[in-house]
Formats: sequence, structure tokens, C-alpha cells
Amino acid sequence: MSIVQRVAATTKNGMFRLMAVDDGAQTHFELYINDMLHMATYFSDLAVQLAKATLSGVTVRHAEILMGGLGLGLTLRHILDHEAVQSVCVVESQPRMVDWNREYLGNADLLDDPRVELIVGDFYDYVQGTPRNYHGIAVHIDEGPDQVVRVENRRIYGLQMLQVLQSRLRWGGALAIRALQPTPSYERALKIHFDEVELLPVIDKNTTGEDQVCVVYQARA
Repeated sequence: MSIVQRVAATTKNGMFRLMAVDDGAQTHFELYINDMLHMATYFSDLAVQLAKATLSGVTVRHAEILMGGLGLGLTLRHILDHEAVQSVCVVESQPRMVDWNREYLGNADLLDDPRVELIVGDFYDYVQGTPRNYHGIAVHIDEGPDQVVRVENRRIYGLQMLQVLQSRLRWGGALAIRALQPTPSYERALKIHFDEVELLPVIDKNTTGEDQVCVVYQARA
């Protein structure tokens, strides 16, 4: 197995590194933030669960979706595969992530999809300022409420933000949030603003066959 650093960038959120991992059968990509593995293209179950949780409340034929974080494009691809999705607004704070998706990850088709609106900016500021409502909202920023890269990103997982996110959902819509592990205090916070809160376990395998475990919170008002 060979591991090669394809590109790196120092940002206000820390050091971002994109690694190419060749396991002999195929090449995967890993995204590290401050030397911590944040996402990988072999985390297929996470992308599927996050997309399914986001779309779980979609009952219309022309759904509008909001995503916090572009990442490696996996969740966006699964969301766009849903026949009911009319538009996806993706808010990504790092311009480099947009460039890397296009130049290294083979996701130019996602970024050029006419249904995709890409906003390079802060997710918290966007949600606070937009009057728009959505049929589903996906949040995969840093490592979720358990661990953030920037102290400012804690605002995204606070009680006040949960109230705003709830107000940005259309009737029956779902909020999906990726987290490192079950956090009882965060689950209680979700239940203050949402009637239904479900914890969805995610178990992926890395390139050596070891389990990579995390969770997705699905909340519906």
C-alpha cells in the first residue's frame, strides 16, 4: 500500500492535507485536518447514511436541500442521485476544498451540476442570514459537536443554532448531523427543538479492514 500527499494548505481552520492511498485495487483519498483523519472516500456508509437521513422527510417532487460542508463530495453525490432533488445549496468555508474536488477528486460533474448552488463562506453566517427554507439539511463540519477545529465553529452546534436550523426546515423536513460518537447532552439539546431524534450508527472499513465508527443524528420537527 502506498500513501502519497497530493496537496496541502494552511488555512484559518488549520492545516488541510489531501492524501492518495493506493491499496493495490484502487486509489482512495483521505482528508486530514490538523493531522486528524476527517473524511475518506472509503467512508461510503457515512455518506449514504447522511444523505438518507437528510432526505428522509422528502415527500415532494422538487426538493430543495441545504448542506453544511462539501468535504470530498460523497454526500453531495448521493443526494443528487435522488430523483426528487431539484436543488442543493452547499456552503463550504474553504475555497481549497472546492478546488481539490474539481482538480483531484473527479467531482467537476457535481460542481457543474445545474442543481448545485455553491457558496464559499461560513455556514453559521449563511443560516443566520438566509430567509430560505429547505426540505432537508445536512451538516458535516469538522468532527461534529464532539470536536471542532475552530472555536468559532462551536456556534454551529449550539442551542440557538439548532433553533434557527429547525426554523429553516419546511414541514416534515429532516436535519442530519454527523458526529464522532453518541453525545447524550447534544441529543437532549436536539430534543428541545425537534419532536423526533434518531441516532444512526455508521460503521465503515478503512483500507486495512479496521472498523471506522461514527454516528449520524437525524432530527425531525
